[in-house]
Amino acid sequence: MKVLFPASMSRGEVVETMHCQAVDGGFELENSPFYVYGVSYRDVVEAGVDTDILTFTRVVRRGGHSTYRLLVTSDKQALAFAKRWPRLEALGCTYEEGGSYGRRLYSIDVPPGTAVGAVYALLEEGETGVAWEFGEAYLSCIHSGLQSSKQDS
Repeated sequence: MKVLFPASMSRGEVVETMHCQAVDGGFELENSPFYVYGVSYRDVVEAGVDTDILTFTRVVRRGGHSTYRLLVTSDKQALAFAKRWPRLEALGCTYEEGGSYGRRLYSIDVPPGTAVGAVYALLEEGETGVAWEFGEAYLSCIHSGLQSSKQDS
C-alpha cells in the first residue's frame, strides 16, 4: 500500500509516494522520503482516497525519526560516501538510495535515541570535504533541541 504526497510538500518539485501500512488512526510510513518535507519514517499520517489513491492529508502522530538528504553527483563523491557511511551507521542511521541522471540521492534516517548532534557533525564534515551536499528534510522534536536546523536550499 502507498500514500501519495502532493508536489506542494516537495517545494513543487515532484509528487512522491511512500510505502505505508494501515494502523490504528491512519497509515504508518514504512520508508523515508526522498523529496517530501515534513514527514519521516514511522510517522502515522491521515490519507483520503482520491480516485482510488491514498492521498496525504495530515500527520496524525510522529514516529520520532529525523530525515536528512544527501546529494552525490560524481563517482568520486559516491566513493567518499561509501568510505564515510560506516561512521553514520555506527550511530544507528540507515539509508535508502535513489536517483537518476548521474545523481545519487540518499535519504538518511536518524532514529529516536540517536545522537543527532554527532550525525549532523558527520554530515557537515562530508559536505565540507566535498563528499556530498546535504539538507534537512525533517527534524524530529525529539532531536530538535539538540542541534540547530539546516534547511535544504
